[in-house]
Amino acid sequence: MGQREGFSASDVEKINRMYQCSGDSIGTGPPISLPFPVPPPFNGIGSGGGGGAFPTGPYPNGGPFYPGYGYYPSGPGGPQPYYPGGYYPQGPGPYPPVGPYGYGPYYPYDEKDSEMYDLVQENQKIVTAESMWSLGKFRFGAAALLRPALSVPPPTLCRLQHTIPPELEKVAQEKDPKFSEMVQYFFHKACVKLEPRLVEYLKKNPRWTEEDRKKRVQAIIDIVASVASTVEIRFPVMRETGHYEVLTGYRSHHCVHRLPVKGGIRFSMDVSRDEVMALGALMTYKCSCVHVPFGGAKGGIKLDPGAYTSKELQAITRRYTIELAKKNFIGPGIDVPAPDMGTSDREMSWIADQYGKTIGHRDINALATVTGKPLHQGGIRGRTEATGRGVFIATNVFVRDPEWMKVIGLEPGMEGKTVIVQGFGNVGMHAAHFFNKAGCKVIGVQEVDVSLVNEEGIDVDELAQYKSEHKSIKGFPKASEATTNLMEHPCDILIPAATEKSITSDNAANIKAKIIAEGANGPTTPAADKILQGNKVLVIPDLYCNAGGVTASYFEYLKNLNHISFGKLSFRQEAENLRQILKSVQDSLRDAGVCVEVKPTEDLRHYLDNASEADVVASGLKYVLETAGLGIMTIANQHQLCLDLRTAAYIWSVEKIFKTYEGAGLSM
Repeated sequence: MGQREGFSASDVEKINRMYQCSGDSIGTGPPISLPFPVPPPFNGIGSGGGGGAFPTGPYPNGGPFYPGYGYYPSGPGGPQPYYPGGYYPQGPGPYPPVGPYGYGPYYPYDEKDSEMYDLVQENQKIVTAESMWSLGKFRFGAAALLRPALSVPPPTLCRLQHTIPPELEKVAQEKDPKFSEMVQYFFHKACVKLEPRLVEYLKKNPRWTEEDRKKRVQAIIDIVASVASTVEIRFPVMRETGHYEVLTGYRSHHCVHRLPVKGGIRFSMDVSRDEVMALGALMTYKCSCVHVPFGGAKGGIKLDPGAYTSKELQAITRRYTIELAKKNFIGPGIDVPAPDMGTSDREMSWIADQYGKTIGHRDINALATVTGKPLHQGGIRGRTEATGRGVFIATNVFVRDPEWMKVIGLEPGMEGKTVIVQGFGNVGMHAAHFFNKAGCKVIGVQEVDVSLVNEEGIDVDELAQYKSEHKSIKGFPKASEATTNLMEHPCDILIPAATEKSITSDNAANIKAKIIAEGANGPTTPAADKILQGNKVLVIPDLYCNAGGVTASYFEYLKNLNHISFGKLSFRQEAENLRQILKSVQDSLRDAGVCVEVKPTEDLRHYLDNASEADVVASGLKYVLETAGLGIMTIANQHQLCLDLRTAAYIWSVEKIFKTYEGAGLSM
């Protein structure tokens, strides 16, 4: 490459050294006579094997081009520096002609290209267009590197399909990626598959060009990928000892395509701005996955709840509520929190009371400002066990399907399946209860301080009672303490219901379970996910598997808005109608000479005599999760994703969010 204005001799030497041809094969393009001298290797012949220079123009339709990386031909001006790092995917054109030289899209190659880009940028030789940037990264096209002396029109960009941002590509191999980057990676991975379908959907607007549709799709994807707003709150608190502390709290609204937004409040030393933003995004996708009309949110306060008294925690919770209210970050039509790590119905009761006695004192729906409340404060029966019940329902959707079980080598049906639970908190305990009730054997339970194993099966209800009395499962007499990692113990179903990133590239290959039902948020890293799929392990993803909690919260929200509990007006009438039907059947049989007594089944008798709000919640939860599960199955088959249910679930969710934004008339 000859020295150009704005580049020093050392710069030119660095570029030449970076892009020296290294292939053995020669490109098939014909050598072209140039009106000016061009030093090798930029002599009109492309390099095949290791990349190198492109043939120097002119070309009629922007081709032929050769795979590799190097410089873009620029006609009479000589070889121009071209943004490196990719190859032309479509072979020899046609690409849109621009002046005396061709132009075409390319794919990013690797991180070493940033050296070239910084060099060009430093010398102010690069001209970009807005559509070449997505999420702040150069991905979709090439920049025209123009000399001031040349009068060449800028190229018309030819946009490529959505790609995973370069800064997130490393997440697929990392052992311990950030949770926020995991969520973003899974989202963009789904968008790569989903984008063509969304462009096709916009063909309902016949006046739009193909490029218009692609631009609109990308704009909405960028909106869904970003966080709408996040507030950080600092406030003082006086401890009972008399000294003061300044605490930091957060609340993040991820996607406001539906209002109110919904998400838990956690009290933990791990709470950070990054964490609440990532969990808020996951809540958006989770709500959409199960057809719950909420946007996503998350919040919390950075503290150790065990280090504070009940009186101190109440003062902190009430102050946090007021701070959110002053910033319009809470309210029945704005943001409806729920319990999360370190919080319970107690804290939700404090929030509801504080809001109702201050900002919401004139709002008849003030109780609907938070869910997960105690029953006497407007809570709903069945909310406590809803997440664990949801884990069971979501797993059963796939276990009962013969085709899915055939893929992973299991017999359909829950009966006799062995289960191991990691984490025996609210989610793990109730999930284990429902699996055990369905005929499974819970052979292992792993906690932070101890792991229990019993190949004949652990009585889950007895273990729950033991933990309630002793505050730990350590010493439970009907199981032995395991000396190995139970995550790697042979079983049919593994339920990670504890912390994020418990399954990584380090232990994924050793997991012997055939089904992983994610009761926790983000228990599997992308690298581990890939290993598990390769080993034919069916991973039921968190945004679907543990969505039972937010579904029951939605039912509680509706109860608070309607100001009446479910079934209060209908249970008696429905029970009487059923009794009359049974009596009518019995009388008809006797009239026909068949003297039998028609008796209700055990389940029907329970409904006739003891139906409650909890039964309505359980029935609604089953309907919602089974419907969502069938939708995810359909998406997995349509996109030929095989066992990649996580991508299928994200596609299932994001497509609905996209259509909501599009239907609302998004302004460009």
